[in-house]
Amino acid sequence: MNKSYQEIVKKLHFDLHTPSSINNVGQDLNVDHYIEAIKTSGAESVTLFARCAYGFAYTKTDAACPHPNMQEDIFRKICSALRKNNIDVTAYIAACVLSDEEVEKKGLKNWLAYNSQGELYSHGKDKAIRNYVCPTSNYYYKSLLPYIVELAKNNDINAVWIDGLYHGLNEPCHCQRCKEKFMKDVPQANGDMTSMARFRWTSDMIYKFLDDVGKALKEINPKLSVGADVLGCIKWPIPITENNGFYTYDPQPSNLIVNAAMNLAATDWRGKTIDMNIQRMRSWQDFNCRAPQTLKAEAALCASMNSMLIAGDIVKPTDVQPDMESMKHIRAMFDYGETIYNKVKNVPSYADIAILLSVEQMRLNGGKWNLQTKFIEGAYQIVTENGYTSHILYDEDLKNNLAKYKILLIPEHFYIEKEAVLEIEKFVSAGGKLIVVGCIPGAVGKFERDDQANTNIFEKLCGVKLQGQLNEPISYIKIKDTIAQKYWNLDFIPEIGVFGQATLVSTTSASKQTGLYFPAPVYQIGARPIGELSEYSAITENKYGNGSVTYIALPLFTDYIKSNNFMEKRLIGGVLSQNITPYAKLTGCSNSQLIVSKNDKTLNVSVVVIQNNLNNEGLRVQDETGKIAGIKVLIKESRKINSVESVLDKVNVIQHENEILIEFPPTDIYNGVILNFK
Repeated sequence: MNKSYQEIVKKLHFDLHTPSSINNVGQDLNVDHYIEAIKTSGAESVTLFARCAYGFAYTKTDAACPHPNMQEDIFRKICSALRKNNIDVTAYIAACVLSDEEVEKKGLKNWLAYNSQGELYSHGKDKAIRNYVCPTSNYYYKSLLPYIVELAKNNDINAVWIDGLYHGLNEPCHCQRCKEKFMKDVPQANGDMTSMARFRWTSDMIYKFLDDVGKALKEINPKLSVGADVLGCIKWPIPITENNGFYTYDPQPSNLIVNAAMNLAATDWRGKTIDMNIQRMRSWQDFNCRAPQTLKAEAALCASMNSMLIAGDIVKPTDVQPDMESMKHIRAMFDYGETIYNKVKNVPSYADIAILLSVEQMRLNGGKWNLQTKFIEGAYQIVTENGYTSHILYDEDLKNNLAKYKILLIPEHFYIEKEAVLEIEKFVSAGGKLIVVGCIPGAVGKFERDDQANTNIFEKLCGVKLQGQLNEPISYIKIKDTIAQKYWNLDFIPEIGVFGQATLVSTTSASKQTGLYFPAPVYQIGARPIGELSEYSAITENKYGNGSVTYIALPLFTDYIKSNNFMEKRLIGGVLSQNITPYAKLTGCSNSQLIVSKNDKTLNVSVVVIQNNLNNEGLRVQDETGKIAGIKVLIKESRKINSVESVLDKVNVIQHENEILIEFPPTDIYNGVILNFK
């Protein structure tokens, strides 16, 4: 290898998922044209298909099943040519599926996963992708691991990038072997009380396998590493193991800024390499380009949050040839992102606010992958649009990391892992500040049933008694002439209607800030205006030990991501301002995300412009957007500045005695500044 995976900034990832019905695979491959296209893109590394989602290998091997219509050894031919041109190679492997041909040839039916009716599982979008592998079969160690080791020994690669392991979490296998090893009844449906135990059991096997792959690769070459798509990211929120070399995530392609930002907030502070796969395709199955300005905005976001730059694309199976015009498109994105990355890299990420994301929330999906994330999307977006910095922490993170943050925000959690709950109680008792929104969380053990969740600790923390859920689609908060008016900073003080079920609580030790209003009877084609004041609390505050807890009984975050109700954002912003004096705060424009990294000598402050969404499913595609002005960042910092370096356009920096004011010029994508201290 030329560089390890962790040292490479610009990477290309070419999809080559090819069913057996396609003939002449690789017949028209021209490696000279292939290399020319890669050089045009400016990429330093290519993620090259060694095994696809149909279960076919793209190299000559006995350890896996080569594509039946492959004309030559595609992987080895391209890999060799790339390495001769000092371009590194990562081997892509789609796991969890066997081809019909391999099952028949090798007699592997006992390796397959079966549903409760004894039928095979198949992919929802393509029935040719079937034969999912049973998690307790010998496939992983007798087939997949030997193939990975063979690839690493016979080809000059720098890493293995594994995809599709999450399929093992989607549906439980009902084979006799799984029943015996799981030692519990196999879950039959969503909500089955053993579903989460099954998820944990399967997830632990996958994590152990990946750790063993990492060890095996290091024995071949200490610089070799392995990563797996979505492992450790927000849809699978369990930190990766020591021998996993990097976090990687392939977000949905409609617009990646929201998904990339959230996943980076959950990973960029961990000290491991991260990459976000920025696809040039408009959607995953097509060849259409996405807007150049959108790609640049995503690259700027990734670069300023310590992430590598990966551009994804599809290649046609007959010639495996990257499109030259697309490579020019990607080159502009690479050049823009690399300029930022090289200036701000290697400085640890900083945030004032920790947002909790517990894997126990998977119970709401019947213990099946993937985690439904509207609640965390809304929380992250509201915190960001209020100008604050945040990191997303998982259950396992709290013990060693929670004390670093000024406040912990828990968004709409029904379940949190027991040990994490105890860490939260310690944090608040020692003087930490906690904001709980939506549900009163239940503490539950990793392998316990859903009905064993206990809300006692959070009822004590919040100073309330849980009385149930409101069986209405909307409820209201009234701020005017209540204690809660302190959270509001506009001249008008409206009632705030929140869609979703409110939690019903009465106060014990907490102080009621405002009450919960039920909706009035239906009128005007289904409208539900504010009705009577209930006996229950909408917002409370409670002293607990040396700390404090604010509780809001309505699901503001899920509603915000669906409806963009600005009043919900304003309310949370007011609650945060009452509880925190931030180190860094952006003002003047809610269409920008503030990103901060710092160490003893350096402070990096970046802003990435975002566009408010139109369809409530993500942010708008940016294409020739106008410049946004008035962006300011206030830093609570007494150290004296030694030097100032603007990343792109010149930034105005004003130092006061105990704070620094940074004024950014009008920008349409990104700007940043680097402050070095004496």
